[in-house]
Amino acid sequence: MIILATCVTVRDEILCKQNRAGENMKRTITTLMAIALLCLFACPALAHHKRALLISSYHPGFPTFFQQIDGIKSVLNAQGVSLDVEFMDSKRFFSPKAFAQFRDLLKSKLDTMPPYDVIITSDDNALNFALRHRKKLFPETPVVFCGVNNQILALSLSANPNFTGVIESVSMEATIAMIKQLIPGIGTIYAIVDSTPSGQGDLQEFRRMKTLYPLQNFDTLSLADQSWDELSGNLSQFYPNDALLILSAYRDNQSINKLFNESLSLITAHARSPIFHLWEHGMGDGILGGKIVSHFEQGRLAAVVAMDVINGKPVAEIPVLGGDRANQYIVDQTQLTRFGIPTEKLPLGTKVLNKPISIFELYNAEMLAIIVGITALCIIVVILLVALYTLKKSRAALEESERRHRIIFEKSPLGMILFDAQGEIVDCNDNFVALMGATKEQLLGFNTAENSSPKMRYAIQRALAGSISVYEGEYTSVTGKRSVNLRVIFNPVTAGKNPTAVIATLEDINNRETKVDPRAPKQ
Repeated sequence: MIILATCVTVRDEILCKQNRAGENMKRTITTLMAIALLCLFACPALAHHKRALLISSYHPGFPTFFQQIDGIKSVLNAQGVSLDVEFMDSKRFFSPKAFAQFRDLLKSKLDTMPPYDVIITSDDNALNFALRHRKKLFPETPVVFCGVNNQILALSLSANPNFTGVIESVSMEATIAMIKQLIPGIGTIYAIVDSTPSGQGDLQEFRRMKTLYPLQNFDTLSLADQSWDELSGNLSQFYPNDALLILSAYRDNQSINKLFNESLSLITAHARSPIFHLWEHGMGDGILGGKIVSHFEQGRLAAVVAMDVINGKPVAEIPVLGGDRANQYIVDQTQLTRFGIPTEKLPLGTKVLNKPISIFELYNAEMLAIIVGITALCIIVVILLVALYTLKKSRAALEESERRHRIIFEKSPLGMILFDAQGEIVDCNDNFVALMGATKEQLLGFNTAENSSPKMRYAIQRALAGSISVYEGEYTSVTGKRSVNLRVIFNPVTAGKNPTAVIATLEDINNRETKVDPRAPKQ
């Protein structure tokens, strides 16, 4: 027995140790699995965070920059791609020295940072810079361009293994057609342009318009050949039936630079002709309109292409995209009014800025609430009028009914009484007054249910309780002291209700045999 007990004890200790070892093993396996899962999800992000670099031709103060950057971020942010921006500022600093300084600064930055997954360039100067310096700055990184006006250059990069992107397709032909449609008897269409690459690219497209409209007069006001002051003097000589089309106005022949809003202010201050534009910046500040480029859409399309590149699609398989599908007709109502151009002449779907806002448009929600409120009040008034008409009609019918019943009540050959629910007389006719030998004043208010003979009280109390009751026999009037042989029928006004008002009819039956209700108590 001792040996058996010892064996059992040893067995239990071994099993206990095995259980503890098993639990420890389970905890270890669970911990390792958790670590493995954490590494599975975290390591890809740690291994390589996708990064893009935007090289902007201009600077943050340039009118189109934030529209363009918002379009790019609308795609990249959603995909978790971080974006850095470098500014060439070439509208204000356009010289070989400025470009060399920018190149050197960018190289020093790129040398100390991990390589980018894609380079995005905006507008012509940035694309030209990337073409010239890619091999030294980012030889292994593909380039996606947007906002490029030089279509010949952009299209030449189709199937290029390193470059693709989106052309900024200005709607030159559509805008010229719009000018001719809005200004009957149009004189000369003048293009205002400077020596910047983007401006010269658009000038080529403008010159092509001469072949499409051979009977139309076209001319150029080039800041490459004149100063800002000379441009001001020339603008004041044109007529209201001429038109000005701004292609690019940032630098004159003396290398004096102006911001776009500064050059636009100069042009609007001296021009007597309507001014048109191909881009959204400047709309609402003196420009009549045009078929406008959307820089947001330019940036968005470039970012979509950049994501294809990041995801591994070969650049040579991505064709260069045209951006004219994002353009829209936009005009300024203030300028339409100034030059007497009716809105009926505008192309279908044109967006009109500064359009006079009606009170209903300005207070749309408030006006809608007022209309709903007034409509509801009108409905309530109609319902009340109908109810009032019905009430008047019912009241007239009731009055007519009461009149007929009053006639019946008063002219009846029988005595008639109306008791209230407590048994007091509230009305009676002349025949009842004569039967009782009293005055009407004495009878009204008399409580028959309490002050009559036992048999009479019994009959009326039954009627007050909701049942038809009959009294027949001699009755002596309490008020008039007159004795008369009566037959009285008590009819409850509301049968079955207790108590209820009662109408009673009385007949003098002196010549008839007296009949007594056998259930009535004896006198």
